[in-house]
Amino acid sequence: MIFTIIRRSLRAYNVRNARKTADDLAKNTGKKHYVIQIHKKLEVLNRVQIDYLIDCKCLHKRLRTAYELQKIAVYTSKSGKNVPDKR
Repeated sequence: MIFTIIRRSLRAYNVRNARKTADDLAKNTGKKHYVIQIHKKLEVLNRVQIDYLIDCKCLHKRLRTAYELQKIAVYTSKSGKNVPDKR
């Protein structure tokens, strides 16, 4: 029971940090970033990096469409300059 609570709270902490990183990267680069779980690890990637992983066959080719990608993404940042400053 305690192990489950610790694991869930650690996961929530990791998701919160990944969301903040995605928003910061989107604000700095002007591109949309996605938080995706790859091999039990959260990764913050932009579209070019995702297409490269699809070409390397690390991700499925159906993720080339934005609809499918947004279905599996844990979080999708707003594109570029539309990201609000939360500080």
